[in-house]
Amino acid sequence: QSSDVDKNAAIVIFVASGRCRVFQDGQEIDCIIPPEVAVRQQSALAVGDRVQLDENRAVKAVLPRRTVLSRPDPNNPHRQRLIAANLDIVIHVVSVKAPPLRPRLID
Repeated sequence: QSSDVDKNAAIVIFVASGRCRVFQDGQEIDCIIPPEVAVRQQSALAVGDRVQLDENRAVKAVLPRRTVLSRPDPNNPHRQRLIAANLDIVIHVVSVKAPPLRPRLID
């Protein structure tokens, strides 16, 4: 049954307030994020999340995340802000000369 869920999962490629765009079966689909799904989430829906959709193109479930990329919340040091989920590779590109390198931003 788990493989059926994974096979039918859509991948989030864009997120905005109350809506998202997913990629499923070779096409992009605009979807809504019902409040009850948003409330159940530990963290906001992110690009890379795998989701299940209902017949009305609404997100009905968010599948478990394999990995997360996050950054510290500047207003709350005990909280993380989610950037993306289920990443396999991250390439960090920084300028060395202009603007000058700021190593603390890389950490």
